[in-house]
Amino acid sequence: MRISTSTLGTIILVIFAIGSAPAGATTGGPDAFGYYFTDSDEPNGPVFSWIDLQGTGSALSLSDDSSQSVSIGFDYSFYGTTYSEVTVWSNGAIAFTNDYMSLSGPCPMPNTGTPQAFVAPFWNDMNPSSGGTVYTETQGTAPNQVFIVHYREVVHYGTSDPYDFQILLYENGGTIELQYNSVNPGNGSYDFGAGATVGIQGDSSNYLEYSCNSPALADGLTIQFYTCSTDDLDGDGYSDCTDDCDDNDAFLTPADTDQDGYSTCEGDCDDSSANASPDMEESCDGVDNDCNGLIDDGLDYDYDSYSGCDGEDCDDYNSNVYPGATEIPYDNIDQDCDGSDLTDIDGDGFDGGLYGADCDDQNPDINPDADEICDNGIDDNCNEVPDEHDEDCGAGDDDSSDDDYNPGVICFCDSTGGSRVPAVMALLLVVALRRLRR
Repeated sequence: MRISTSTLGTIILVIFAIGSAPAGATTGGPDAFGYYFTDSDEPNGPVFSWIDLQGTGSALSLSDDSSQSVSIGFDYSFYGTTYSEVTVWSNGAIAFTNDYMSLSGPCPMPNTGTPQAFVAPFWNDMNPSSGGTVYTETQGTAPNQVFIVHYREVVHYGTSDPYDFQILLYENGGTIELQYNSVNPGNGSYDFGAGATVGIQGDSSNYLEYSCNSPALADGLTIQFYTCSTDDLDGDGYSDCTDDCDDNDAFLTPADTDQDGYSTCEGDCDDSSANASPDMEESCDGVDNDCNGLIDDGLDYDYDSYSGCDGEDCDDYNSNVYPGATEIPYDNIDQDCDGSDLTDIDGDGFDGGLYGADCDDQNPDINPDADEICDNGIDDNCNEVPDEHDEDCGAGDDDSSDDDYNPGVICFCDSTGGSRVPAVMALLLVVALRRLRR
């Protein structure tokens, strides 16, 4: 015997004729055992990630009101009992026993008939013999395997309207996910889960209902059923049940203390500063602004492969200035970032430039260490006085073996090869010459 469309279904048909499906509950629980549910509409809910098993999964031979037992591929814990296989029913639900499952679920839950333990993504009078296929497949490797049951475009009894949904049982943690790829073919009596039971049950005392005879589903929706602990193991004020992503690390919490849109659970490396979060741009402030583990990294404003933040690039807004650049002498710009606008062009060991010690950086024989050469008119030793003394006299002739020995006298060059001038006069002459050069 088939269940006819109820008065509620007629009302729902009118609603769908004039608007979209209303939103259903998005979080719930715990039930008596400790299961909760959330969905992909929640900020920290599961992510919709559709897995089409056509071409990879095993197609089951299901007709109207039929079932088939299938191995899960691993031991799965459901409401504290471990199972290795499930019974897949054509009517949009799987059971952990092979007892008969009725055409559609009772509203509200629990189901007091048999089977007691089941998962119902779309428990209604579905009919694979009229269209669509149910596939199963176990994917992944232990201990992170997942068992998938995919009702692919299975039609509702008495219609040609296909519905596409699936169940995922996760080995690690025992999480259950229900995913809905297409639940709105245009039939107001059944679209979006109207007329269907959605939920899980362990027995008549342990169950958690997401929706029942209510258009609470949507294309692209994922519902997750999970268990968690209320113990706060790390003492940070949060437990697994209050979204603590790691209850063994007090640094990681779901709180967004600095109100920058990220918690430490979401990658905020400094939840006391709004200047640090995963989507913040890096700036030269000594802070890891983008939380990638590096401070002031990747900042090269002039794209010369050197950053001013780390002190390498002395002008990060001029692409011609960077460590190793060719120095242009005498332009008042420190191209190579060595601290001055200097260069040793002639290779005599002294830098020239605007403030350099080498007064002629084109001639290696002219530098502060060079000997002054008489009568050449050149300031060979860069002291701003050309031809200032005869190399035979020195800077104070105290060589008693010299024919020109005269202590306290500095000898200066002249056209005859040297003349002696008292030391005081010599010093005055040097000063006068320097003033004239200025």
